[in-house]
Amino acid sequence: MKLIIFSGFLGAGKTVSILSLARYLSEAGDGETSKGYGSKAVILENEVGDVNYDQSMLRKSGYEIINMLAGCICCTLSNDLLTQLREFIPWYNPEYVIFEPTGVAYPEAISETAKESGVELEWVRTVTVVDAARYEAIGDMVPHLMEAQIGAADTVLLNKVDLTDAKEIAAIREAVAGINPGAALYEVNAKAGIPDEVFERITR
Repeated sequence: MKLIIFSGFLGAGKTVSILSLARYLSEAGDGETSKGYGSKAVILENEVGDVNYDQSMLRKSGYEIINMLAGCICCTLSNDLLTQLREFIPWYNPEYVIFEPTGVAYPEAISETAKESGVELEWVRTVTVVDAARYEAIGDMVPHLMEAQIGAADTVLLNKVDLTDAKEIAAIREAVAGINPGAALYEVNAKAGIPDEVFERITR
């Protein structure tokens, strides 16, 4: 089982990015022509996102949605995630667990919780979705949270680049690289769709 944590402040585009990943993973093919995996995945949702999950569509593609809506992030998230990983998710036997925590979650703590859960995980990866259109405003409001979310990322999706000019994007790229030079960084417009090569990097 592989765990992908989608981090990012509320409204950054986590949910729509996850939907794009779900479509990618559900594109089953034959043999070497397969673009995706066609394997069942479970999506854990811990907040109401800016885009609703179409549960009927996703279930037809082999997905299950589990809504945690835990409330107090510091008190309940770790316990809820452990419960899901240990007790409920094994029923589905998914290849992927895709977890969308709240926008104020610290992904490093979530990753450590998952690794210490006793559940056999092939790997745990963190994708942080950064809102290019509100980067400065969010950074001013919650600087430590933004740095922690970017710093814990294996991959950073710089979203909403269609709403931002080239000069601002270049400045954000420089800032992100300063926080986490080892992360892969992609400029995306998640609502228009995320290129397959981005998800190839994330899922393999």
